[in-house]
Amino acid sequence: MCLRANGKLIKERRRALGMTQMQLAVALDMGSVAMLSSWERGAQSISTPNLLKLSKTLGVSMEDLLVEKED
Repeated sequence: MCLRANGKLIKERRRALGMTQMQLAVALDMGSVAMLSSWERGAQSISTPNLLKLSKTLGVSMEDLLVEKED
């Protein structure tokens, strides 16, 4: 299952933690920053396992990392 992540929050939390995209990609055990960059831009969905890893690494809930549905 893939979900739309809140790219703005990902980028804000990453920067607040003083991490580069490369550092976060390494922490998430990703091969490159391309996927992370696409999450931050909102260009690509995120899988549930990656969402869980990202939430733990950034110190925010999975729910906070999801884009709110538009009414």
